[in-house]
Amino acid sequence: MSSIYWYRLLFRLRLHEADGMVFQNLINSVFHGGPEDFQAIAPWGRKGDGGNDGYIQSTGHYLQVYGPKAGSAWSPAVAAKKAEEDFAKLKSNWTGLKRYSFVLNDRFQGVPSVVEQALQSIRQNHNIDTDVITCAQLTDRFTKLPDYVMIEIVGGVPSEQPAFIDKRKVGELL
Repeated sequence: MSSIYWYRLLFRLRLHEADGMVFQNLINSVFHGGPEDFQAIAPWGRKGDGGNDGYIQSTGHYLQVYGPKAGSAWSPAVAAKKAEEDFAKLKSNWTGLKRYSFVLNDRFQGVPSVVEQALQSIRQNHNIDTDVITCAQLTDRFTKLPDYVMIEIVGGVPSEQPAFIDKRKVGELL
């Protein structure tokens, strides 16, 4: 079995388990591993991170990360409001904004319409490219990273499949 299968499987599991700062740190690892000049931003002082969880300076691409608590009944309306409020903070605190991505731990369920509508409104009202980066897109981005970066993020993959693991059941679970 291909090691990429294991990388993807372990990364999907990490996404399912991640919330809050754990999710944000996972996103930082994926973007740091890529070819862009990504810079993670840590909250500091009264302004926090100014609506910016990380950005790619050369392209003006800013990220805002939202990882609701795993297993919680999170509110899409709260996520949409966060996207709007953080964009307003971002626009007033940072320069060179050309693209805004709301990174959502949707746990492979898709983007709620209210979140997409909020981003469409930002796009139209501010003439800024906007999008939602979902778990499926993060997984695709992750698998394009060099092997050593994927290993660093997921902690390695088994050299062979243990006999007691049923691939079909694992696939059903995820």
